[in-house]
Amino acid sequence: MKRNRLLISLISIFTIFSLNGCFLDTLQSIMDEKYSEYIGDYPDVSVENIDRENDNSIKLLDLAFNAKEDQYGNTYLEDFSNNNLNYKLDSTKASRIKFNQNTLDLEYCDNFTPAKGNINGLVIPVEFPDARAKYLSNVSYPEYQSVSSYYYNTSYGKLNMNFDVLDWQLMSKNSAYYENSTKYYGDAPGASAIIHEVLSNLENKIDLSKYDNDNDGTIDSLYIIYSKPFDSNSEMWWAFQYTVYETHTYDDKDVGYYVFASYDFLFENDSKCNTSTFIHESGHMFGLEDYYDYDSKKGFSKGGLGGADMMDCNLGDHNPFSKFATGWVNEPVLINLKSNEETTITIDSFSKNGDCVILADNFNKNNGMFQDYFILSLIDTESKLNKEQL
Repeated sequence: MKRNRLLISLISIFTIFSLNGCFLDTLQSIMDEKYSEYIGDYPDVSVENIDRENDNSIKLLDLAFNAKEDQYGNTYLEDFSNNNLNYKLDSTKASRIKFNQNTLDLEYCDNFTPAKGNINGLVIPVEFPDARAKYLSNVSYPEYQSVSSYYYNTSYGKLNMNFDVLDWQLMSKNSAYYENSTKYYGDAPGASAIIHEVLSNLENKIDLSKYDNDNDGTIDSLYIIYSKPFDSNSEMWWAFQYTVYETHTYDDKDVGYYVFASYDFLFENDSKCNTSTFIHESGHMFGLEDYYDYDSKKGFSKGGLGGADMMDCNLGDHNPFSKFATGWVNEPVLINLKSNEETTITIDSFSKNGDCVILADNFNKNNGMFQDYFILSLIDTESKLNKEQL
């Protein structure tokens, strides 16, 4: 009834003033502000006390992000120590070219997580008074790969990610407050509201500057894992990678790109520790786009890569184009298509060391990925990343 009375009062005011654009903007601002106050006012909400002493929910999340071995001691990691490109090409029309940088990391989008080296990531699980985190008595290891082991393998050992997984952070408002928040910019104002609140609470407790991995003034490896179940029809309670637009620093660091996903993705497809959604969203943190068709009527198999890629259907390895863009593939074979010479090229399995072939008629290595070419690779099923995960 409180909201109804508010709307009636505002409509009465509306009949007195002229209907000019300025007034309509003011009226909308008042309605948004008052509505935000209404949905966020929970004076009678009591926070349930949950005994976390024997709770394994955070341990499960830590394994999902950091595990290097399974419960039997078998390593998730590939061995790349002897997988060098050490044979000669049999044609003068073919050569190897070197790329050592992420060619997606451009001046106008420079908040990506660095794609090489030792990277510190911050995982913040958040819960709400009306949606407390699950209590888990048992814990399971990743059924496929952890986020860390996956990106070690897909980068051929060039990327070593280590995540600090915090305890559950209890938000001050019920989940509806953040879902309906209009305080911040962009397409995900609710996620921004959660990020600003939780980082403000943590700023004096942990060193947030640790997560600016390239020292460019921006936290570049932030994951918000929320306790509510995911909803594919919701604009907020889903999994996505986005950016914070507001200029507000924490430990003198801006907040850039982040991943926002439900804890329940760990149990997707009846799994006990499904990491595929977290791995997929991490790909966006390095600048990779989705390869599937956003038109759901067409289905996965009619667009993109037919589902055969981590950025398409959350399955398998990243393709050579993605790894070429991130700098993980750094010595592809270049063949000049204008040559009339018949050429035989022998390449290794792509999963072994990233070996692949670029076919182009006028390739300029200074342009990186932004030019015309074909890129070919040999895929096997022996790689831990290419084996069926579900």
